[in-house]
Amino acid sequence: MSRPADELLREALAHHQAGRLDAARAGYEQILAGEPKHFNALNLLGMVRHARGEHAEAAELLSRAIAVAPSVAGFHNNLGNILLAQRQHAEAEAAYRRAIAIQPNYFEAVNNLGVALMGQGKIEEAIPLFTRAIALKHDYPSARNNLGNALRARRMYRESIACFRDAIAFEPNHADAWGNLAIALLELGELGEAESAARRAIAIRPDHVGAYLTLGMTLEEAGRRVEAAEQLRAALKLKPASRGLQFFLATLTGAEREFAAAPPEFVSVLFDNYADTFDRHLVGTLNYRAPQLLHDAVVAAGAPGVGLDVADLGCGTGLCGQLFKPIARSLVGVDLSSRMIGQARQRGIYDALHVEELVAFLKVRFDAFDLAVASDVLNYFGDLRELFSAASQAMRGGGLLAFTLERHAGDEPYVLNKTRRYAHSIGYVRSLLSPTGWSEISATEGVLRTEGGRDVAGWVVVLRRN
Repeated sequence: MSRPADELLREALAHHQAGRLDAARAGYEQILAGEPKHFNALNLLGMVRHARGEHAEAAELLSRAIAVAPSVAGFHNNLGNILLAQRQHAEAEAAYRRAIAIQPNYFEAVNNLGVALMGQGKIEEAIPLFTRAIALKHDYPSARNNLGNALRARRMYRESIACFRDAIAFEPNHADAWGNLAIALLELGELGEAESAARRAIAIRPDHVGAYLTLGMTLEEAGRRVEAAEQLRAALKLKPASRGLQFFLATLTGAEREFAAAPPEFVSVLFDNYADTFDRHLVGTLNYRAPQLLHDAVVAAGAPGVGLDVADLGCGTGLCGQLFKPIARSLVGVDLSSRMIGQARQRGIYDALHVEELVAFLKVRFDAFDLAVASDVLNYFGDLRELFSAASQAMRGGGLLAFTLERHAGDEPYVLNKTRRYAHSIGYVRSLLSPTGWSEISATEGVLRTEGGRDVAGWVVVLRRN
């Protein structure tokens, strides 16, 4: 005689709670073999598959559980967590909203909704959700840590530090809160405290890759480059395939020539962290002029006044796109940072937005655009040949490619500066034009922005597709 489902569920759940995931999975699958619509088994098996990193399978199981029992708020919250792990922030947002509609005081779902909104760059919407979650559950270190991250994204460092310290007060071994505290302290230049916080995060969780990176950045800022490199090597032992970490280490050890460009992983993390204050910081603090210089150069090149299919390469939050929207029949943006794309989407000016590496984006498009613009983007590439070739393929005959570069006056084709951005010689750029299908319309010098109180000299270049 077969065992009752309730008995099997209790046994499988005991395995699950003890971390014996294989045994738990077998138990849940045994229940479902007899009762395919057992919604608790579907939910719990989904969570086992999620813990195994099998997110697509987990989402399918949760969807089946919800189809049987749509009014269980926890199922929608769990589905949101699975979608969030796949960086499907908008879909996760919808799942959390359904959970909260069923159970308005579901503090975990309220907190998680804030995280999903953060992933889309909707910081102002996320902050009150974290505050609400804390009001619903005062001793909620996760929500306090998340509120700290949101405030840090708004460059409210002192306030974010208070949140991280509150999270730690409730949970002294909260490794992420210690790691985030280190980042905020580093932003304020409080290097000694930042180092201590990062080391505490590592002591609590020795596999905390982000804390090793923060510690390396802190030590570099303090002029302790050899020690910084040691921390990057420790991070790479944990994540050896990370091209972003390899790039960071190479810039510390003088091996940066191994890289023809900053790896996409490095750039996406950099700008995900920067997205929420990008506009205010660039325009207000750095006096960012590159988009306007680029627009002026395109107009001077005699581009048609209207009706162009325009690609905004490395579109960021849309500062450049908004200048070119009036002449665009269609405006497409592409950026590696999902949070930058989230900010760009809020402008309502793009016909399509893609989270993608821009060379890969261009390589699968043929005769698609009349104009492509790249403001403050090519400085994350050293070797420009592949990019020029891909852009040539994607551009219609006679189409324009306009971009800015940081200026390099030496003999080398390009150099990697201490800012971890490349600077190029105009002679190098010109050497690539004929082989990749371009001719020069204009190349003018200009000040792209100020940084550290000094002007950043650059080139504003417009090319025509042969």
